[in-house]
Amino acid sequence: MLVMIIVCSLTVSILASPTKNKPTTAKESTIVFVCEHGVAKSVIAAAYFNKLAHKRKLPYIAVARGTEPQDSLMASVIAGLKNDNLAAPQKPAPKLTQSDCDAAKRTVFFCPIPASYSTSASMQRWQNVPPVSEKYSTARDSIVANVQRLLKELTAESPLHKEKP
Repeated sequence: MLVMIIVCSLTVSILASPTKNKPTTAKESTIVFVCEHGVAKSVIAAAYFNKLAHKRKLPYIAVARGTEPQDSLMASVIAGLKNDNLAAPQKPAPKLTQSDCDAAKRTVFFCPIPASYSTSASMQRWQNVPPVSEKYSTARDSIVANVQRLLKELTAESPLHKEKP
């Protein structure tokens, strides 16, 4: 009986003590990519971000949103992601909401930031990405370069995942 009480006390104190590997909250781990129609740039960015973050074992997940979503994904995006061995979503990204922005660690816009959304330090705009409609691979390469820079920034900000020199 005494052994059981000691084991239970020890278990409770271990569980109650703070650890370095505490779970991250949604705000600490969600990255929102936003393009106007939610059918191209944000979808590509989220797919590549998730692949690269997972590969680096980083605690982040990306979602795609649109400011004025269309009804179907661009065929070139579906084909491009498939050729890149990434799964294309079954439907376009949902409409961006203020709560998406509020809950995100970072919100990245490929289009002008709508005035109806409050801006904060966690919002940024990537203007250097060419239209996907012109050439998927050119847009993808630009998006991936930006995603890699963002992952490097996020890694540098994270006390748990410092990059090795």
